[in-house]
Amino acid sequence: MYKLTLNTSYKHHIIVALIISLWLVLFLVFIAPFDASDLNFRLRLAILPMYGLISFITYMLLIPFQNWVFKRFKKWIIPLEAIFIIVFNGIQIIGSYSYYKTEIVNGEYNFQTFVFFVYLPIGLIILPIIILSRWF
Repeated sequence: MYKLTLNTSYKHHIIVALIISLWLVLFLVFIAPFDASDLNFRLRLAILPMYGLISFITYMLLIPFQNWVFKRFKKWIIPLEAIFIIVFNGIQIIGSYSYYKTEIVNGEYNFQTFVFFVYLPIGLIILPIIILSRWF
């Protein structure tokens, strides 16, 4: 298996989490995909940054677990990176959907529709940002 060089520094991962979160917020507010395009800019600026915060918190919650796995196996390989990204997205989907269903956003989609028609398209767009920010 191809070994990856993993940076276990919390400072490094705070920067990575900020990059991912800021990119997500900028994308959501300025590009306004899906139903967000129907909202005026001020409203988008008020409600969409929470998705960036959810992303930041989710990412940072996984770093202690990632570091524990790295210490235990003494290596970081591509399958572990893939698992990290899948778990990150899984938790982020739950957090994002929970916020989407609050009275603040008042989302109409059910969970399945939200995942396949809202989250996954955006997730595929931010996936390269996640990968690049984690490794470069």
